[in-house]
Amino acid sequence: MKNAVSIPRFFPAWLLALSLFLGGTMSIQSCAVPYNAALHQGAIQQKKTALALVAKSDEAYSTHKKEVEDALAAMKNLRDQAATYKKNGEIVKMWNLMLDPAGGLFAGFAKKWETEGPQNKTFVTAFKDEVGKAFDKIIQLEEEKKKS
Repeated sequence: MKNAVSIPRFFPAWLLALSLFLGGTMSIQSCAVPYNAALHQGAIQQKKTALALVAKSDEAYSTHKKEVEDALAAMKNLRDQAATYKKNGEIVKMWNLMLDPAGGLFAGFAKKWETEGPQNKTFVTAFKDEVGKAFDKIIQLEEEKKKS
């Protein structure tokens, strides 16, 4: 009985193994999420915007309401764009945490600022560190795509 694939006897086994390995590697790389400079730069810009707004949170929310709404809309847009790529779940998850009004990141902070009024400086300083770290994680995940 003949095999479905006929390999000539003179075909070196190591060449066959190398061909299969490279083919598998190329398949894995083609499944990786491609680097997207717009998403990367968008995350950097939104970090700057969010931290600037947090710094202003010792003022009345109404003074900065439009800026906060615009920042949240831009973050949602970045999240939605990231969601169009397969295997981008961790970044989408981070954006969802950032956008959760009941959570402890930017949208939650904006809600607290809106309902409670101006925030005290001690809280703002501590919060800036936390939201900054969350943005750094998103940025890091985007940067890792350059390496693959």
